[in-house]
Amino acid sequence: MNQDAEHPVVLLVRQAQAGDQTAYAGLFERYQRSIFNVMYQLVRDREDAADLTQETFVRAFRHLSRLQAPEAFGTWLRRIAVNIGRDHLKRRRLPTEPLTTLTGGERAVESPDESLDRVAIRRELVATIRTAIARLPEDHRLVVILHHLDGLPVAEIAEVLDIPVGTVKSRLARARAALRDLLAPYLEEVA
Repeated sequence: MNQDAEHPVVLLVRQAQAGDQTAYAGLFERYQRSIFNVMYQLVRDREDAADLTQETFVRAFRHLSRLQAPEAFGTWLRRIAVNIGRDHLKRRRLPTEPLTTLTGGERAVESPDESLDRVAIRRELVATIRTAIARLPEDHRLVVILHHLDGLPVAEIAEVLDIPVGTVKSRLARARAALRDLLAPYLEEVA
């Protein structure tokens, strides 16, 4: 059996490297939402996140011929995104956003049977968590975004950020501890 048939991303990458615009569009479709979500969590502005997502794909397309391991495309693309996001943050130091500015973000999943009170509480919780994540130092915020929101395993985060696996685990542990501290007043209030 042809191994490329088992890995459609590898096939798309090879086709895009050969100049196939449709294949590159397929890669964009497959990864655009994930890269946008990482960017949005990092910069906390939809317009900036959209622009930076576009910049990520433009840069990736420009340097696609340098990618020697097509199976690592997702990791390589996320590394480009993280670097672009970090550069953006260096140019524009972001203050910690108040709770009210984050409530317009991602909607909580709502069930038709769920009461309006429960929906409101869920939305408030999502906004509170996003605020807490935004308050983390950049290196901790990045590992939380990549692991908990983008679903990457620790080993892949280490590759994306070009740091040891142990450092990722340590940053995740510290970030979780900080989030527990930041969310403690909210949890006491709800309980």
